[in-house]
Amino acid sequence: MKEFAEVYEEVSQGKSVRVYEMADFCQIAPQSLYQILNGKRKPTSGDLVLRIAEYLQLRPKEREKLVNSYFMTIIGKDVYIRRKSVTNFFDSYKEGIGDLRFFRTSTIEELPNLMTISNTLDLAQLVYNMFFETKKEVLCMYLPSTFPILANLVRSYEKEGGQLHIEHIFGINRQKQDTELENSTLRTLQNLIPIYMGTTDFKSYYFYEDMDSFMYPFPYYILSHAGLIQIASDFKNAILIKDEKIQSLYYAHFNAQRKYSTPFNVELTKSNQIMKNSLYYWQNNQESVVSYRYYPFLYPLLDEELLKETTMGMDPDFLAESIEYMDCVRAKLEAYPSKLLFTFEGIQKFMKFGYLGDIDSMTENTFNLRDRKEIIGRLIDKYDEYGYVMLKGMFGGIDPLIQLMVTPSRGYVQIFNEHKQSVFLGIRNEKVLFLFKDYLENIPENLVYTPQEAKQLLKRLLE
Repeated sequence: MKEFAEVYEEVSQGKSVRVYEMADFCQIAPQSLYQILNGKRKPTSGDLVLRIAEYLQLRPKEREKLVNSYFMTIIGKDVYIRRKSVTNFFDSYKEGIGDLRFFRTSTIEELPNLMTISNTLDLAQLVYNMFFETKKEVLCMYLPSTFPILANLVRSYEKEGGQLHIEHIFGINRQKQDTELENSTLRTLQNLIPIYMGTTDFKSYYFYEDMDSFMYPFPYYILSHAGLIQIASDFKNAILIKDEKIQSLYYAHFNAQRKYSTPFNVELTKSNQIMKNSLYYWQNNQESVVSYRYYPFLYPLLDEELLKETTMGMDPDFLAESIEYMDCVRAKLEAYPSKLLFTFEGIQKFMKFGYLGDIDSMTENTFNLRDRKEIIGRLIDKYDEYGYVMLKGMFGGIDPLIQLMVTPSRGYVQIFNEHKQSVFLGIRNEKVLFLFKDYLENIPENLVYTPQEAKQLLKRLLE
């Protein structure tokens, strides 16, 4: 990605540009504009960049390129790429979920003690057949997360009613895998999300090192009591070995690698456990919170009477738990600076239908109009104290239904599977948490209402 002045030069080629005329159109001093266009100064605001794009009558892709170059110039290339990788992750995380289905074709016992494989599909079929012979045993995988169709294999087995227990060790080589389009850690998460979404007991571990140094040219392997599958770096060539002594050596290697690897710390979390887990965590940790459309958004604005109304007819224990959670969130926000992101569209929906975010997933009851106005009034009063930030719209390619809650050491993300069913992932991977937290804390200024603008819009809803 190039800096602003370089991109400006590209998109303005062939256009008749008069700096004084452009300066007048953009409402900036000609000398200042000249310095910005020649890379001697940074653009003063995103609005200025948009006015320059309008003056040049740029096509949408050219305009996007110019705006992106502005953000990169302001925050620096490394930071821009890091945050862009989060945008790309949320825009493409579903790509790891495919429709390819496998079926069992043979047993490992029927195969010879030594057999070679020379193409990826045959290798995948061999791995799938091995699934059926692991039973309650742990299947050991020393394999990159980029192994083709791994998620399809696991999901196919789950559709057969099988229950797998997998321990997966993989390497992350940041120098080789980090690019301007994606971050290696987020790419790994994207590859594994379909497995986390399923019913497999899946434990993953990683280390920051190249995996290719072990047993070249077959550095990877999948291991169970049924046999050992050695896999080449091209994921095409492989060897099936059924020899207990050799398998024992590989078990020893796997156990040693697991000892020195780090748990990836992502797991499927049931939606009805989110409140309990969050409550326990918030009561026992002193950390600020950054959230996007998550539980903390609404709860501190409620009181016992409002909770009783919206949980009417439900388990009394749920009401007691909700009250405890409400008090905990409120105390947390009053004690630690936090940032609670929400959209104006979300507030409009709340005023129209009487629910917002998680409330509709917990109860079928909704707030009446009087209560809605009361809650929005409290939102205005507590806007600055609790760290509310109202967005002008969706941002960064994030699905409008996605929810995030992030602290430095724990977080939750609600995403959706191929059937559009919501799935909650609990995250304790510090690298992933840092990327998400950094992203949410640094939303571009042109996508955020100032506190004064936000309060004014909210007041209009009450009229």
